Amino acid sequence: MNKKYLLLLVFFIVIVVNCCHRCCVKKSDTDYINICGTIKFLSEEGGFYGIIGDDKKNYDPMNLPDEFKKDGVRIKIKARLKPEIPTFRMWGTVIEIIEATECQCKDKCEGKCK
Repeated sequence: MNKKYLLLLVFFIVIVVNCCHRCCVKKSDTDYINICGTIKFLSEEGGFYGIIGDDKKNYDPMNLPDEFKKDGVRIKIKARLKPEIPTFRMWGTVIEIIEATECQCKDKCEGKCK
């Protein structure tokens, strides 16, 4: 019976240490990704805006600013991946936008768009 309690205690300590590590570790620029893509309005689940990246991946922004909520807008963003956040939409990888700028041309964001 003592082995069960000891195992439970060790399990609890591992979880607490893991949670503390995640909360206390400072994020660096290497935790961010740069994405260029096109805003798309999708009518599923009551409607939402997603980003179709130039890398052919779909991104589900948690915090897309209202000024970018227009279908077809080209956008360049700095974001943090949030795959641990569940959504009902199940469309793309959830991201938290850190910085966003609109591209001024229809070409790829890299190089020609600023």
